[in-house]
Amino acid sequence: RDPSDSEEASSTLNSFKTKSAAAPSPQAGTEDFSDPRETGLLFAAGSSDAAATGRRIRKASRPKRVQQHKPVPALPQGERGRGDHEASDMLAEEGAVGPLTSRHANRALMTAAREGHDERIRLLLNQDPPADVDWQNDHGETALILASWSGFSSAVLVLLNANARTDLTTVLGINILMIAARYGQDECLTLLLQHDPAPDLNVQTNAGDSALTLAALLGHDICVRLLLEQQPPADPDLQTSSGNTALTLACWKGHSSIVSMLLNAHARTDLTTKTGSNALVIAAQYGQDECLKCLLQHDPAPDLNVQTDAGDSALALAAFN
Repeated sequence: RDPSDSEEASSTLNSFKTKSAAAPSPQAGTEDFSDPRETGLLFAAGSSDAAATGRRIRKASRPKRVQQHKPVPALPQGERGRGDHEASDMLAEEGAVGPLTSRHANRALMTAAREGHDERIRLLLNQDPPADVDWQNDHGETALILASWSGFSSAVLVLLNANARTDLTTVLGINILMIAARYGQDECLTLLLQHDPAPDLNVQTNAGDSALTLAALLGHDICVRLLLEQQPPADPDLQTSSGNTALTLACWKGHSSIVSMLLNAHARTDLTTKTGSNALVIAAQYGQDECLKCLLQHDPAPDLNVQTDAGDSALALAAFN
């Protein structure tokens, strides 16, 4: 068994889905859209064809008829959706359109954020009733989380300017900073870190992961640097549920530039995983020569003779492997 327990280094990582068409969000589940108006609106919110989008949104926005063959009266002009004139034209059709419900608007906002449609986000936030910028789906995801996951920094800025909360987490304890750091979305991360108030850098998931441990694990150098440059910086010594730190995870994956950044940020080299492996042991076990050099050249140098719970040292593991 791996003495560093590195194969289970970040259990939160397993909860993130790979970005693909089959995985529309970090924790996306199967949605049951029983209301055809909602399905049409969601499709429209994610469409890049403005003309077709306008038609679909107008159709999705029509209120259900009271009786078959009996049309619903049009709303007075002042009661229609508000926003700029182009957005208003998209959601209003003379004599045919009623108001969106909050449920429709909230789900459409999530789709628009995930697809990076800034104007549609603004539109949905200015409807009557408006979409809730902080609405969370069954997984705890918000529009801000989905926009950051997809890397749409302009959509992130629109949502931040609409006072979207940065402290909300998913059901697994994943916050917006972790999403940006885990997927290497450095532009989104920059906007989040510049926001006032700035989000807490050291929030940990249910599995103990932080934005820094995820960025270090995945080798996102820019994200690691951004997190360490904050005042105060992200804590490099936070440990996951398996005892790993950003340093042990970077050593495991061979990200020597990140190892160097963490050491310059005074990351501790003596912390061990639950199986007793420190950064030096992990670098030696996995043959990460550049990481090992960084550790050995660091002042103070780590203890070369630390042994894991199974009695293995860095030298023994390097010789064995």
